[in-house]
Amino acid sequence: MKNFSPDKRVLDNCKIYSMLHKYSKGRHLSFHTPGHKAGAWDITELSYSDNLSCPKGVIKEAEKDISEILGSAASFILTDGSTAGVLSMLKASGARRIAVAENAHKSVYNGCKLLGIEIVSLDITTAEKIPLQPTRAETREKIKSADALLITSPDYYGNLADLPFFRALCDETGALLLIDGAHGGHLHFDREIYAGTYADLWVDGVHKSLPALTQGAVVSAKTPPLAEDLAEATDIFRTTSPSYPIMASVEYAVKYPRNTALENAVLGFVRAYPDKIRFGGDWTKLCAVFGDRAFIVQKYLEKRGIYAEFCDGNVVMFYLSPATKSADFKRLKKELLACFSFFGDLPSSENTVEETDFSIASDKEKVSLAMQTSEEIDFSIASDEKKVSLTMQANKETGFSSAPNEEKISSAMHNEEPTLSSPPAAEKSPFQKGAEVSETEWIPLEKSEGLTCAKPCGLFPPCTPLLFAGDTIDKKTIGLLSEADNVFGLSGGKISVYKTYKNN
Repeated sequence: MKNFSPDKRVLDNCKIYSMLHKYSKGRHLSFHTPGHKAGAWDITELSYSDNLSCPKGVIKEAEKDISEILGSAASFILTDGSTAGVLSMLKASGARRIAVAENAHKSVYNGCKLLGIEIVSLDITTAEKIPLQPTRAETREKIKSADALLITSPDYYGNLADLPFFRALCDETGALLLIDGAHGGHLHFDREIYAGTYADLWVDGVHKSLPALTQGAVVSAKTPPLAEDLAEATDIFRTTSPSYPIMASVEYAVKYPRNTALENAVLGFVRAYPDKIRFGGDWTKLCAVFGDRAFIVQKYLEKRGIYAEFCDGNVVMFYLSPATKSADFKRLKKELLACFSFFGDLPSSENTVEETDFSIASDKEKVSLAMQTSEEIDFSIASDEKKVSLTMQANKETGFSSAPNEEKISSAMHNEEPTLSSPPAAEKSPFQKGAEVSETEWIPLEKSEGLTCAKPCGLFPPCTPLLFAGDTIDKKTIGLLSEADNVFGLSGGKISVYKTYKNN
């Protein structure tokens, strides 16, 4: 947090922070939890500090302010991340069958399993290896057998869902609309694409795209009856030992001002390089496409001190926020431009990063120089330094930054059905009727090709399963899980599989 300077104008309007600041100035002898006894900031429920489980003072006032900003009947601060919000809204919905897009976070699947909710799976399409939102036709058909629809918008790649259509569809069928907006807390600035404009119940992951401490989130309900159910649900899933610094940061983040200048700068960069950067409508997710060189680029930039949010073996995704400094974005832009030129002409390779030691290029010496001397070079590593310089200058001088706001959303969002190729159909889940399964076992990932996965697993982040229980494990997925630094669902390099598996 050393580079973060809170906006005093925002702080002056934050109830929880003001309370903590006031009492930190006085004499405070701690004979209460937490055990570090460090003072009056990280505290528990005291006579002056209110109680998140039953707010009557500053927390109640803060939640009321947040509710007014987000346009809800009631909003509840969470210090357990968006996961607690997802579980709470699933419970509050009362749904028994829910239509869920396959790009959902694992907490959705875990919550449905915990609550006994049957999932009606919505297939998703891909474009240039990037997963997209569910189509209108798929959703219209599947929602017929569900009493709720859960949509993730924006997703981890910044793709916005067609929320006006999904809202109208739910109104038509009587289903509740639940939106996991874990990555869209900042979108309340733009009501046309914000989850709270359309959802009955929704989650804002405040810490992801706004300046809040990690695990800060908000869950909201649109109507008073649902608000009552949500209050009861959050009381079940929310911790009874909430972090006051996190609570204060959530209020601060929701009240943080919009950074229009940065938005325009990012959108200008995106429009200048449509063949290099994929844009789904959310300016905070900068998805740079490098194909099978993506892991190499990620590790190279880390040597330069730049850490991306995640890499999926195709895209390196950089997460921005209204608190991103202009100078930091300019540095990122400069480095990406050099990478586009330098790594963009490398030949394809099926080798992993570990196998090649960053030498997959036909010009081995060129790559080696870049990797070994990254701290000394001033991004003159591009094969055509003049080209990079001219490109950067052209980007600075374009009028893209003044493009109208309505151009933010990709045209694909408004098409009835985009022409895209669907991913291979997954095997039936063994939990479906008619499936016969036996015991499971853990085996080395590299020996699992052709076997049936018994436990969801994938990259972490985005924490969306690449394999569900019942899916056949293929060579490509094995390679991706092996190459990624962070995964979930595996244990010690092993994957859980069924010893035998049969669909009747």
